[in-house]
Amino acid sequence: MSANHLATVLQRAVNSGVINSDQAAAIQRLDATAPRSVAAEPGGSRNVAVEIAAYVGALLALTGLLVLIGRAWDSIGFTVRVAIPVAVTLLLIAARGALRSDDDPVRARLRGVLGGLASIGAAASMAVLTVDRWNLDAEAVAVLIGAAALVVSVGMWALKPRPVQHVTSFLSLQLIVGAVVSWMQNGGVHAGLVGVAIASVGAVWLAAALASGWSTRLSTWLAPHLVAVAMASASILIGVGVAAARWGDAGPVAGLAVAIVLIALGAVRREPVALAVGVVGMLVFVPWALGSLFGDAVGPAAVLLASGVALLVLAVTVMRPAFGRARQLDTNTNLHQ
Repeated sequence: MSANHLATVLQRAVNSGVINSDQAAAIQRLDATAPRSVAAEPGGSRNVAVEIAAYVGALLALTGLLVLIGRAWDSIGFTVRVAIPVAVTLLLIAARGALRSDDDPVRARLRGVLGGLASIGAAASMAVLTVDRWNLDAEAVAVLIGAAALVVSVGMWALKPRPVQHVTSFLSLQLIVGAVVSWMQNGGVHAGLVGVAIASVGAVWLAAALASGWSTRLSTWLAPHLVAVAMASASILIGVGVAAARWGDAGPVAGLAVAIVLIALGAVRREPVALAVGVVGMLVFVPWALGSLFGDAVGPAAVLLASGVALLVLAVTVMRPAFGRARQLDTNTNLHQ
């Protein structure tokens, strides 16, 4: 059963009072994380081979088109330059619309890929228009390119939510926000503010993903849940990292604090992707903070190493089955005394 079909069935069940919205969202999250086997898909390995052939063929055709356009670019007029990416974008949108069957996983994935390529085509169309004809600042060009991609992505995402459209919408929004923040400074790019803006968008996205458990609509739009959490967590960490480079000694400390928050959030909410991103942040910001605060001193690094080893030994000891059985035996003994 496809994700959209499952969402429709669950929505009917919620409307009928069979289950509540929290239960429906939990079922969708469970379905999103369930492993998909090739044999379970209609057509099995044959369909997968056809899908791979379609992707390779499209990539070869697109590469050939780009090479031909590149060689003839200087000799063609502005109208033709704009018409080429616009025509390709419209063709991709039409091809996506022609694949209407959502019960076939291969077609569903192909719809998503075609939609992603259409978003790139829209961005390319706007890039040709703004660079070749309009005399605009780089930030204004970035905003318009991001807006073109965002309109196409959100439009297709609203019609049929797909993970690829989820990703392209998020990246387009980040491009717009970063460019607007830079534009507001009259073209003087301030990495600190741009980084904060990127991290803020990621924080809002992460909050929405975590709140999807209470909203069937959010869980459908931000599917798959792991992709939303991964993009948002990585965006927060990258934004803080960009800003930290301009904050002196406080920068890596702030990044370390954000990494710890992501780890805690991942552990408490059982979000392994957020926890993994937080661990990566620790690996980046701990050495950075030590180098920034203590220079080449060996003492702090040695203390950090000893503390980490002690915590690891403690965690492994507590998680050992023998330790748990011993605690249970002690508890039972005390109850009988």
